[in-house]
Amino acid sequence: MLGLAPSLASAQSLQIPDFDDWYQVEIIVFKQKRQPVSDEIWPLEVINYPANMVSVAPVRDGQITPYSLSQLQDMDKGKELFHADADEPAPIFDGFLFEDRGSYTHNRQLLEAARQIEPIPSEAPVETGPETDPDDIDKGSGLDFTLANELLDSALPQAFRSLPDNFFTLSAIARSLRRSSKYELLLHQAWRQPMGSQPIPVLIQTGNRYGDLYEVDGTLSFSRSRFLHLQADLWFTQFEPKFDQQQFIPAQPDDLTELAKKYPKLVAIERNRDTHIAVHSHPLRHSRRMRSSVLHYIDHPYFGVLVKIDNFTYSLETAAE
Repeated sequence: MLGLAPSLASAQSLQIPDFDDWYQVEIIVFKQKRQPVSDEIWPLEVINYPANMVSVAPVRDGQITPYSLSQLQDMDKGKELFHADADEPAPIFDGFLFEDRGSYTHNRQLLEAARQIEPIPSEAPVETGPETDPDDIDKGSGLDFTLANELLDSALPQAFRSLPDNFFTLSAIARSLRRSSKYELLLHQAWRQPMGSQPIPVLIQTGNRYGDLYEVDGTLSFSRSRFLHLQADLWFTQFEPKFDQQQFIPAQPDDLTELAKKYPKLVAIERNRDTHIAVHSHPLRHSRRMRSSVLHYIDHPYFGVLVKIDNFTYSLETAAE
């Protein structure tokens, strides 16, 4: 700890973020096991997500899985791109993997910009600056290169990345819901994110999934001005089974079939793709002011959401401990 104090100025010169506007968000989504009977008939919700919506990533990148078998097939077709010979330039495709669920317009602009860049001929001389002795850099520069390497190699907090279970503060409530005879726990998740005056919609999809539809779908948006604010735009969809529908997976190439064996959950979802039909959607649109470190409950006849926002602090001292 004593050796870190003189290096804080070096950290500032590396523009390490201060995380002053970051918070930790934790949510629990649950539903009633016996859904209420209502005379109200709501039309199916039109899926329309905000353009600036973000999705929370898994704890580790290795846990990222394809959304559907069609995406898995796209990945299989794109393997040549990622395993291309290093001596050959990577081809530029007219499309992107999963562009139907991504920022297509933004990607298209990046692609067009890349095509306008003229490569430097290999025989053209490349101008470089004079060689610098590393010892000369260290002298009088005030920059601790040992610290710099440690900072660049360290795992700084990542926004919208799921946190492991040991960071949860609502585990006792989640355990009670798992044991409950009335409620079913659908989702328990926590992540960190910056919060400013502009709301950031976070995608929430959980519960039973049939094809591309989830039982609970929509976004939770968080912002901060004088107070913390939450805006919920969720809907609960009721499904009814189809009759005389055989469960099957379309025939796939052998290599794709082998790849699909790595994703049994995805295969199970594909088996249910045409077995149910969505009949009703029940919206939950709610806005409220929040207090940090206070548990907030958003109620709905079909499901409920628990939300807790805690202040997040990060410093080089605590990271080094």
